Amino acid sequence: MEHDQRLKFEHHSKEYSVTLPMKYIFLDKGSDVVVLMLHGYFDKASAFIRRSFGSADLPFSILAPNAPFPVPELKPHHIKEGYSWYFYNYISHTMVLSPNAGVEMIHKLVLDLNLQAKRIVILGFSQGGFLSPLVASKLGNVKKIISVGAAYRADFWLPPFSYELDAIHGDDDEVVSHERAYKTFQDIISKGVKGSFHTVKGLGHTLNDEARQLIYQKIVSVEGCA
Repeated sequence: MEHDQRLKFEHHSKEYSVTLPMKYIFLDKGSDVVVLMLHGYFDKASAFIRRSFGSADLPFSILAPNAPFPVPELKPHHIKEGYSWYFYNYISHTMVLSPNAGVEMIHKLVLDLNLQAKRIVILGFSQGGFLSPLVASKLGNVKKIISVGAAYRADFWLPPFSYELDAIHGDDDEVVSHERAYKTFQDIISKGVKGSFHTVKGLGHTLNDEARQLIYQKIVSVEGCA
């Protein structure tokens, strides 16, 4: 009879406080409204800005940080730069790397830039959409969350809900299904979140002109956007 000779071991975990850099883009338009842009997994701030807004003439300021954890992809002649806010293993349903570090870093960045008195709109795509309610709870001065291509974890949405949610989702999303997004959206609405769900026909896990127009309309509807 053969015996399993493989080395057996257990995983352990400890938490440490370390210093990490947070690169960011801040486009100051002198507005009372600041759009805090939280990109998706394996993305970066500059690419998310370009996909979201076609014009440089915007009536609101933009703060777009890169997530703290690098997810590089090796190409034949270069390394493609991408970042992640946290790491959730959806196969084993375990949180391997918590979003807490990213939330704390965003909070410190907002304080360092003296934006705590501004009216903040969070624009989160996919993983950034998942992260949005945790950031909103930490900041306290968030007036609206615009979430694109995301589903909604009920345990991330904690009262008081001082903001409204606009969920934008494509019915052809191949990463986060429209059915899952809508079902989990209804779950958080039942917790007391005020919001609307907007379906974009023919849209996959990306942005198109209709989604960009919706995003822009929702941002400029916030009082103080000028």
